[in-house]
Amino acid sequence: MKKILIFFILAFAVKASYLYSQIYTPKGHYVTVLTNSEYSPGTITNLTNDFQSTYPNAEILQPASHRYNCHSYAWYRSEGGTGYYWLNQNPDLHWYWDDGSYIETTQSYAEKVFYYDGDHSAIISPTNSSKYESKWGSLPLVRHDPNYVPYSQPSHRKYYLWNMKINGSSIIYGSSNKSYTIDHIPANASSFTFSYNTQLLTLVSTSGRTVTVKPKTSTTVGDAYIAVQINFNSGSSKTINKNVGIGGPHYSDVTLTVTRASDGLEVYQSGYGTEPNTYYYGQIAGLPSGYSLTWSSNELQIIYSSGNQVYFKTTSLGWGLLNVSSVNNSTGVTKPLLGATLHGRRGSVVDGNTHN
Repeated sequence: MKKILIFFILAFAVKASYLYSQIYTPKGHYVTVLTNSEYSPGTITNLTNDFQSTYPNAEILQPASHRYNCHSYAWYRSEGGTGYYWLNQNPDLHWYWDDGSYIETTQSYAEKVFYYDGDHSAIISPTNSSKYESKWGSLPLVRHDPNYVPYSQPSHRKYYLWNMKINGSSIIYGSSNKSYTIDHIPANASSFTFSYNTQLLTLVSTSGRTVTVKPKTSTTVGDAYIAVQINFNSGSSKTINKNVGIGGPHYSDVTLTVTRASDGLEVYQSGYGTEPNTYYYGQIAGLPSGYSLTWSSNELQIIYSSGNQVYFKTTSLGWGLLNVSSVNNSTGVTKPLLGATLHGRRGSVVDGNTHN
């Protein structure tokens, strides 16, 4: 009987009396929502207790409520919305992705989840990325496993990511002024604040959604960021970052792969470390036009380098440091770009995360 009651509430609770209201997507498109009256305290308690006994593997975060539902929580309240509304899939939920406020992504990068065969929405739990958080109709707000929901085809999901960008150049060099602009202000934002690496960049000006910066000196090189913190009316906030290379590419914009010369086996993906007295190729991908590379190492024997590739041999130790710098072909400015520690075979990995 409890399960029948719970499914009834999930599917039909919104049929009670309501008033129409409007909220807005982050990019400002209006969305029609409903304003519902709340259950009595006794009903809230009974529904919450019944839910806990019926779904013991769901962690209750907030008790049952008739004022808001899964879509309202996932797309509005979890993003700083302060009102309590009931948002149905039809007619307007689709505007959250159709107007570009959110873009479809993979599960690894998701912030929002839409169960398209179950008319249900969730967010990735901010405290446990393997769990989701969602409001089950008029029942409680809970933290749960992705497939632990009372909806058909729980594995039929689409994943979405907030589409807020900082627009501007990915490289600054010399004494150039560069401007960076956030593409929109979310409808429920109260303010926003820019920040950046003060040891590498100097503020030139701020105007509206734009900040203009320049390198500390004409010879400054390094890896910097531009960030903007969006503050919401609810008191929550989100920060967006853009990586910027000073004097050359940012290290995160390039990738390094190392392959054994004899068979082309990739050291990263294979899980094998480098072996003693063995020849390898190192190759950089993602280097923008107008730049060349220089390679160096104290422990490895660099045989030759050409373009974005280096040919080297390990010593009897079987490990060493492989360092690479970018060179601006027009100005000659050299910027340390990436440093990888190549471990011996017993180390079993190449650590490409260490950088200068």
